[in-house]
Amino acid sequence: MTDNHRRTGPVDVLVLAASAGLLLGLIEVATLYARLGLGGRIGVSRDFTWMAPAADLFLFLVGGGVLAVASLLSRGRLPYWVGAAAVGIAFGAGLVLLFPRIHSVARLIVLVGIAVQLGRFAAARPDLLRRRALRALPVLAVLALVIGSLGPLTRSLEGRSLADHSVAVSPDAPNIVLVVLDAVRAASVSAHGYARRTTPHLERLAAEGVRFDRAISTAPWTLPAHATLFTGRYPHELSASWKTPLDASDPTLAEVLATHGYATAGFTGNFFYTTWETGVHRGFAHYDDYGVTTGQLLLSTSLGRRLALDQRLRDLFGYYDNVNRRSAAEINDAFMGWLDDAPADRPFFAFLNYFDAHEPYLPEDPYRDMHGSDHLRRNELIRFAAPLGIGYRMFKHEMSPAERQAELDAYEETITYMDAQIARLVEELDSRGLLQNTVVVVTADHGEQFGEHDLFEHANSLYMPLVHVPLVIHGARGWPAGSRVTTAATLRDLPATLLEFAGIDGEPLPGMSLSRHWAGVDAAAATSPILSSVRARDRLEPQVDVHSLIEWPYHLISRADGGVELYDLVVDPDQLVDRSESPDARPALVRLSRTLSGATDAADPELALPVPGSE
Repeated sequence: MTDNHRRTGPVDVLVLAASAGLLLGLIEVATLYARLGLGGRIGVSRDFTWMAPAADLFLFLVGGGVLAVASLLSRGRLPYWVGAAAVGIAFGAGLVLLFPRIHSVARLIVLVGIAVQLGRFAAARPDLLRRRALRALPVLAVLALVIGSLGPLTRSLEGRSLADHSVAVSPDAPNIVLVVLDAVRAASVSAHGYARRTTPHLERLAAEGVRFDRAISTAPWTLPAHATLFTGRYPHELSASWKTPLDASDPTLAEVLATHGYATAGFTGNFFYTTWETGVHRGFAHYDDYGVTTGQLLLSTSLGRRLALDQRLRDLFGYYDNVNRRSAAEINDAFMGWLDDAPADRPFFAFLNYFDAHEPYLPEDPYRDMHGSDHLRRNELIRFAAPLGIGYRMFKHEMSPAERQAELDAYEETITYMDAQIARLVEELDSRGLLQNTVVVVTADHGEQFGEHDLFEHANSLYMPLVHVPLVIHGARGWPAGSRVTTAATLRDLPATLLEFAGIDGEPLPGMSLSRHWAGVDAAAATSPILSSVRARDRLEPQVDVHSLIEWPYHLISRADGGVELYDLVVDPDQLVDRSESPDARPALVRLSRTLSGATDAADPELALPVPGSE
């Protein structure tokens, strides 16, 4: 064989790179399907069936393009085996990154082995490798096109199924828009009395609607809180947990509304715990989570994820946000785009999750520095946890008081940004002539901590910064505009309330409508238990299941290991003084403990909690 046959031509290396990229992409698709079959989470768009091959093809063509240019510059003197070995290194890297638990030494052995074998084959039989790569390319392309259609096809069939099984809806049924401000605590919302003017637009919405001053979430983190919002069930009654999605045991709000003729659509910015994998998408004929973006394409492939989450690259470019973060403005745009094509003869139920206030708190201009200086923030300490790529700041407990305040300032600037997007949403509905027949609900799934009880972030306690959330309802017929509800209320009752708005009775969604607060019903006598829970499964904190119960003014927190705390929220709103050992609080402690134990034990005997004074 002549030496010329061993040279790398630009077309040769591009064909080899494209074939390797498509093959790796198809292997990734098969691996992701296998993980799904085993009950695991994959953390990517349902369009991974085409995104993974497309992303790998793009990355390999970029690398192949570099080699092609090198071949041209060397005037054909670049040996073919060099190009093949380079493609082999990239292929091996992508392959081993699919299995993150493999030891780094084993990864290196596999990577080097693939590169050496492909390089040796190219050196010994270059023409054969060229022919095989050229023949494989169209076959792999056709396979990628066929397999890539599975994701979009599945969504289309689900949407048709919901439409086919719906019944006629009441002609005067209102539209319903549920806006969830992810990770927004009531303590940072001026519409709920905060001194800093963080939510002027929500204040105006509350002045025209109803504000609940003491709305309590059922969980301090996203998935169980959303699961409650959609089912009316408490977290301990549901399957939703750290690694377990919401199962189909209970109907969802979207399913009930869809079967009664509502057009249903969901739009979420939380790509960690409100995606299609978590089960909260059930009942939505259109569910928009991961978009088709460059960032999402990167995260759909193992090589892309490695590049997107690489700390050195982030430091180099000064980019510290989640790669695929979706802003509230983009959520609004997606919703309005869907609304353009929504059936005009049917009411709609739309769920919008705004994710901007979630860590790492990176407000956009002109909101940055609106509430405080950003110069103390340490963005270089932001890290991204694989495989989902959740951003968080390290060493929070080492922050100075000024640095803590800077984090809080940035957080509250993102809230002000979302408040502006709420105003834009309402204005858009009004300009389309829809607002007068639309109920707009603004709430949050949970709050956030900034050093209270020496805790940060969320999902690790049941203190008020995490469970006390905003709740404003605008446009509900028969609800007195400008009203304030000062009685404590649970978000568990929101699904039943929304069904009442829609005129749907007798559906199997538990809970009691919040309308009882002004409908002549004794709210104190007729109320759902204001119960919150967080499980220990798969987390370092807390290490045991924790439940809490509020019977105003008392807040009981009970741990499965026997620990109990009791706070009087009137005299001690910051929960600094535990009164569980106070003799004068003993009757309240025993009463709340019995109520809490009965509420949890009734659903699951394993969750029975200790009752003080019962021994």
